[in-house]
Amino acid sequence: MRASDVRTTIVAPGIVHGRGAGIPAMFVGDGEHEVRLVGDGSQRWTTVHVDDLAELYVLAVHRGEQDGYVVAARGANPTVREIAEAGAHGSPVVAESVDASRERLGTDFADALLLHQEASGAHARAAFGWRPSRPSLLEDLADGSYVR
Repeated sequence: MRASDVRTTIVAPGIVHGRGAGIPAMFVGDGEHEVRLVGDGSQRWTTVHVDDLAELYVLAVHRGEQDGYVVAARGANPTVREIAEAGAHGSPVVAESVDASRERLGTDFADALLLHQEASGAHARAAFGWRPSRPSLLEDLADGSYVR
């Protein structure tokens, strides 16, 4: 593709949330059963709302940049513990060992979720005029699309 005349932009999103779906749904509690962290929950995640992400894809298509690359990140980088506490809704939040997370989720997926990720999305804002406006992940978990 890159050797052709096709114009491409790679959009690399953070953890996508919204509409009650995606990886963050694993941290939604029912007020009774425990919500398990991935590891001790100290790692930070780069996040983006699905509707803000969709707007960035549209902006990237309209821009038509050759070989572009942009990170889709709201700029808020909460810890996994903060994420779980926002979604727990009265359920106890419980840390687990790295080995326990790997056993529960599979090594590759757990290792990806154990990574410390931080990004601002500044390039997407400056170059594409992107303005994320949807609720943050913590807001969405506490009283948005994840509330049952």
